[in-house]
Amino acid sequence: MRRQLFAGLVLLVALLFGPGVTRATPACRFQLGFATLAALIPTEVGACLDGEAHNPANGDALRHTTKGLLVWRKADNFTAFTSGYRSSINGPYGLQERLNTQRFSWESDAGTAGLQVLYIRSIAIDAPVAGAMVSSPVEVRGRVAVTPFEATLGYRIYDHNGRLVGRGPLMVNGEMGKPGTFRAALPFADGAGGLGTIEILDLSPKDGSVLAGVSVGVRLG
Repeated sequence: MRRQLFAGLVLLVALLFGPGVTRATPACRFQLGFATLAALIPTEVGACLDGEAHNPANGDALRHTTKGLLVWRKADNFTAFTSGYRSSINGPYGLQERLNTQRFSWESDAGTAGLQVLYIRSIAIDAPVAGAMVSSPVEVRGRVAVTPFEATLGYRIYDHNGRLVGRGPLMVNGEMGKPGTFRAALPFADGAGGLGTIEILDLSPKDGSVLAGVSVGVRLG
């Protein structure tokens, strides 16, 4: 009986700790910017495979996944995912996708020889932030990926009923076709209050159609 019990224990130890057994590794989780990007495109990114590493040449943070590679780029402080052929970048104009042989006009290495530069019209509002209380004139700051014709955007402000309470031109500081910034005090009608929306628009000089636009919800006061 004792011999049978001892033999069973020997067999159990061999099964648990034998050389042919693959052991579980600690849980692998994305953090910070990697977690944000993985949540935006979970199917494309897949699951993480290893811990964070760093490229000593440029300071970039790297993390391999089952579908490719996550990268935090020290040069511009943005996070990207690449499959080796195509990249998704969570940059100043939200999530954008391009081929690895291309660069958006706002990227720090857009002038590198052999890369195609993409001039995609995008607008970002830096201030006011969503939910902020604002009064007339409201100071608005932001960026454009492509400075529009005559360096001019348009703005519209609506109250909670969708009534237009402010509109007009908004000048951009930049060279036409290249990234630019804007900052201006935008007036809206006296008496407007409650929830509201500020829209910044890039309008076609040909027919007035919207080429790009962004909005932020605020509280008018």
